[in-house]
Amino acid sequence: MTPETEAHHPHAGPKLYLVILGALLVLTAVTVAAAGVDFGSSSANLVIAMIIASAKASLVALYFMHLRWDKPLNATIFVAGLCFLGIMLTFTFMDNTTRVEVHTRMAFTPAIVPPDEGTPEEGAAEEEPVSAVSAAESATIH
Repeated sequence: MTPETEAHHPHAGPKLYLVILGALLVLTAVTVAAAGVDFGSSSANLVIAMIIASAKASLVALYFMHLRWDKPLNATIFVAGLCFLGIMLTFTFMDNTTRVEVHTRMAFTPAIVPPDEGTPEEGAAEEEPVSAVSAAESATIH
């Protein structure tokens, strides 16, 4: 490329970079402080954390990746990506809030009964163990 065809991009000086660094450090402190506060639900905590993270990502993209001085189409694509991320997270949160709480419990009977929970009565014949092979599988084996 010749010097005539190169586009001149005005970039920020060290003073603006230090201001952006300060803003990122303040937002990081806000993130740490917000992590220790309960906003009522885990979804609210996550939304607040994502808003702060989006603000920090925007500052990095605008100034350190020089998106602020680039073509407007690139900024539009970046904002559209953030909007679609917001839509995706909104639908994820909506799905998460409609789920019922799942309690952990055993969905099966253990194959081996511990000795303190029950032993066969005197004189009763012990049952043969049940095979895990289904009838269809046993027909193909034989």
